[in-house]
Amino acid sequence: MKKISFLSAFILLVTTCIGQEIDVPLIKNVVAKSNEIIVSWDSVAHADGYEVIVSAGKKDRVFYVGNCELVLAEDIIAGNIYHIYLRAYRFDNAHSRQIQYVLLTPPLALEAKIMKNGFVARWNRKVNVRQYYFYVATDKDFTQIVTPFHGLMTNKKTFKVSGIDKGKTYYYRVKTIDLNGVEHFSNTIQVNYYQ
Repeated sequence: MKKISFLSAFILLVTTCIGQEIDVPLIKNVVAKSNEIIVSWDSVAHADGYEVIVSAGKKDRVFYVGNCELVLAEDIIAGNIYHIYLRAYRFDNAHSRQIQYVLLTPPLALEAKIMKNGFVARWNRKVNVRQYYFYVATDKDFTQIVTPFHGLMTNKKTFKVSGIDKGKTYYYRVKTIDLNGVEHFSNTIQVNYYQ
């Protein structure tokens, strides 16, 4: 068997890859919270890295990620629409086609307004959403649901909760469903209803 040097092997590898088409990376998971987005995708052959553009209106943030398959984009606005563009690239300036993922981040649940006969749950919204799904429970894990406040649909950014017991602690959150059919929950708010 003929031995070749490391440099010769590297040159052979580079010249073999040049001219090869780069496959389009496929997004396999997107997790959206009210203050961050985590995107992961499958790696592709012949790619040296990935370009990820996170766009909200006129503001684009570009990330160049080495052979890592995860991007964490911080400073995200709750209840906003983001366009995520992804493509693979090679150091010889070749790149794959770009794919797009449209994401609606969940709203940011706000402090509740306590009233004599319950409380008003509130959340912000940056864009108009057709439907929110509202949840109330007596535990942080939402295993002890409070009927009828489990997945109630609303298009408003407030929801009045009444008919509940005084002297208890309640928790609420809101869910949105993005254009890809993926569910995203807001943060959870604790309400001490002692009036």
